[in-house]
Amino acid sequence: MGLDECTAEISSMKNAKMEFSKAIKNAKALCWKQLCDQNERDPWGKPYKLVMGKLTKSRPPENSNNTAPFKLLSKDSFSCIHSAAQ
Repeated sequence: MGLDECTAEISSMKNAKMEFSKAIKNAKALCWKQLCDQNERDPWGKPYKLVMGKLTKSRPPENSNNTAPFKLLSKDSFSCIHSAAQ
């Protein structure tokens, strides 16, 4: 793998990270707006329980395999870093 390919791969990773960060920021803003709207409609419902710590946490199914997000990141994703270190 050449230096140009490595530079392009690093640039691609940085762009993907920036897009992911923007998506998280937008999702948080949307959820906050929905929570505020819900508080206006029902102040003693979910927003109250959230603040008072009375919401129960949902547990994932016992047989679930939650490794899907991590399958995107593999040694192949960072091949230029591995080859540069050797």
